[in-house]
Amino acid sequence: MYYTTENFEVDYYKGWLVIHDTATKQNECVQLKNDKGRNITLNQFKSGVKTHGVDRACRVFLKLAATYKPSSHYCY
Repeated sequence: MYYTTENFEVDYYKGWLVIHDTATKQNECVQLKNDKGRNITLNQFKSGVKTHGVDRACRVFLKLAATYKPSSHYCY
């Protein structure tokens, strides 16, 4: 899965959503899990894209990345 817009480039890699912000030239990795520990990142992102578009979904997931940064792992 790969999306690209004027503002963002998005790829899903090994359970992580990797968002590249073209304005700031920074990358963020986001992974969401439900209460049972299952990875729900891809389904949640696709749902956001379907209802609000790629740019808005990316902005929301970047906020989630900032919120949960202390507990997340780096992906390179």
